[in-house]
Amino acid sequence: MKTDFESDTVQDYQIVLPDSVNTTIELSGLVKDLPIDIPLDDKITCDVSIKVSGQPDLTTVDVIDSVETLANITGMAVGDATQLADATLPTTVEVTYDDDTTADPAVVWDAGTPLWDGSTAGTYVFAGTITCVTGVINPDAVKASQSIVITS
Repeated sequence: MKTDFESDTVQDYQIVLPDSVNTTIELSGLVKDLPIDIPLDDKITCDVSIKVSGQPDLTTVDVIDSVETLANITGMAVGDATQLADATLPTTVEVTYDDDTTADPAVVWDAGTPLWDGSTAGTYVFAGTITCVTGVINPDAVKASQSIVITS
């Protein structure tokens, strides 16, 4: 977007706001073609007004508020799942949006803490990044959490 402000071409943007009341948008840019000569080492500032025209297209956005608490995956012994894919982490999780509706988006899991080793007994905790579809935002970076307990 920065290069667009350095261009003379008119641009259209879609700005998705998390709320409709308390949002401030700050823009910065380069002032060009002033009618006076100003030495390069002088610093000046100016206030500008930006006219927003046209009819706004108001679209509601779902904001992820929370993620379901997942029960530990238990009953696995050393050697049962030497590959992480064998552990069958869920592919979706239930999320609750700020309007109390729910959905089941896809989730992408990390490699676990400690790093997954299916040949070693222990509790492995996985953090899941929720895949947001169009119209859904996750401003607080809410993550899913899943534990797998491997016994010896």
